[in-house]
Amino acid sequence: MKAIVIGYPHQWHWVLSAEYALGESQEDVIFFDFAQMGLVSILSPNIPFSANWRFRRQVIKYLGSKGIRVITVKYDLLNQLKSIFLSFTTSYPVVIDEREASFRSIYPSLVNDMGDTRIISSEYKSKVRIEKSRSELMRLRLKGLPDFHLNSVVTVNGRFTNNYEVRLFAQEQGLKLSLLEFGSSKDSLEEYFNSPHSFEELSQKMDRIWSGLEFEREKAKDFFEELLGFDRTAGISWTQNMVEGELPTISPEHKLCVFYCSSQKEFVGVGDDVIPGHFQTQFEAFEALHSELSSNGEWEFFIRRHPNQCISQKDADSYYWDKYKNYKHTHIIAPNSTVDSYALGMKADLVAHYNSSIGIQLIYGGHKSVVTMGNSMWTGLVPDTLGRNLLELRKFLANPLKSWKAESVLPWAYFRSSFGTKFRYFDFVSKSTTWKIKDSEF
Repeated sequence: MKAIVIGYPHQWHWVLSAEYALGESQEDVIFFDFAQMGLVSILSPNIPFSANWRFRRQVIKYLGSKGIRVITVKYDLLNQLKSIFLSFTTSYPVVIDEREASFRSIYPSLVNDMGDTRIISSEYKSKVRIEKSRSELMRLRLKGLPDFHLNSVVTVNGRFTNNYEVRLFAQEQGLKLSLLEFGSSKDSLEEYFNSPHSFEELSQKMDRIWSGLEFEREKAKDFFEELLGFDRTAGISWTQNMVEGELPTISPEHKLCVFYCSSQKEFVGVGDDVIPGHFQTQFEAFEALHSELSSNGEWEFFIRRHPNQCISQKDADSYYWDKYKNYKHTHIIAPNSTVDSYALGMKADLVAHYNSSIGIQLIYGGHKSVVTMGNSMWTGLVPDTLGRNLLELRKFLANPLKSWKAESVLPWAYFRSSFGTKFRYFDFVSKSTTWKIKDSEF
């Protein structure tokens, strides 16, 4: 028996879970609705008249019409109070991070909500206690489930508190785990067995769907062109603040090195473990790069911070990057700068990146000196870009001009434009960013 566990009332959680359930044999699936363990007050169930709640009830009715059993885990005041008590009696470290095993299920949610990877317990006391209470309650309710002779568990993403607890439950019970996420569009579904954020698993998926056929190549090229303005899979534009062709003041007396960062919170708690001996963080990678190049005074460095979605978004990562302002010939480009990242990269003598897709975009654009310093899903496509530890970096820098062909990175673009199984039971309504059941009776 396969358990599909829904942890939050959001429409997208219900759409992904229901679409998956409807594609399975109804005799093999049981659907657990934990939405009342979700996002509102820890003292009360979720608001029953919201759009999310109405959609939830509609989906439950639809699942029932298809013969899929749905068990709603009711609001439980006793366990709620018990979880609150545990959250208040827990001893919290000064700074919570993913290394703290007892807080690993709440850390990604805290980072996402606070916009900060340094969760200082005293500063975020209320939010920390709420998330701790939520995790304790979810754990109690999962352990209290009747024995349905389960052999596998399915949930959405696996990143945020309730879904993370489902992951831990599956591990503790020795059950197979599947994680659901959107594919290349909001009307497609992809199933993962490690993490939707795992470059290793994504790379394996990319290899499986690429055949090198002409229509695949054309679709990949089209995707690269679109990517310059809009990332469909993220549903956001990372270039909205950039002015085409705008560059910072660059010294004509130096060679130009641009280091492209990733967002610190992007892979928190869910990315691949970094291989021992590789640069463990993007800060370690930049420091090694700067150390290798700065001794002769020939280089000027620009750190291009990862763009934010909006100007008002909190810039929590500045804590980590501001110290490099004091490094020799080093400049930092802020997340919301109008500098054109692509134009800057194409002008650079050397491009370095850590978990940033701009590296592969610049390779496709014809740049011949791009070094990949962190994990990536295209390692096998352009292996001579690697500089993931000091030995690889020095090997790369000894011969930085490469002879790769732009077409070598097409499998990545084709995957990004095509992965996922198209929905059969739900339609995405782009105007309202919602979903509806295709069956007109519902």
